[in-house]
Amino acid sequence: MLSVKFLLGITAAQKHQETEDKRNVVQSPIRLILQTPRKNWRANEPIEVLAYLENVSQNKFFYVGRELGSLFSIDPYHYIELSIKDARNRDAPIGRTASAQVFTKESITERLARAYIILDPGNIYGLKDSIDTTLSPGRYRLTAVYREVEALRWSEEERKALKIPVWTERLVSNTITITVIR
Repeated sequence: MLSVKFLLGITAAQKHQETEDKRNVVQSPIRLILQTPRKNWRANEPIEVLAYLENVSQNKFFYVGRELGSLFSIDPYHYIELSIKDARNRDAPIGRTASAQVFTKESITERLARAYIILDPGNIYGLKDSIDTTLSPGRYRLTAVYREVEALRWSEEERKALKIPVWTERLVSNTITITVIR
């Protein structure tokens, strides 16, 4: 009886600590969400993927990347990169492209107008893409990462002078598990 009460006491203490840990975690005002319309796909069909940034804050505005391109391209300003892992946690073979930045004499205001969008509280912005590569039958985990590149090149003074900040922190999405069948 004593050991059962002891174990129940440990379990209660662990649950209390988990609740405390959740309260102490500062939620990011921006999150990256990854979705697919279904969980099962045939080996020869394109897999549709939706990736979007969501402003979950009550009253904070941020600039985020307008030109997101593709989930398979690394762009010089900002991008969302898709990762696909197989059941053995190995990267699935997917093609990637990268583009170089063309340096111009644009001011930061001009860059913001061209390459960024203001993400208001409660709004989303993202892209829909297809995985056209043929994945072998099996289970796969999809995760995405949002990265800002351009604004990190600006000086701290230039970034602080903005009325609305550019989101510069790396974001990791939720993980989706899909099954590819024959």
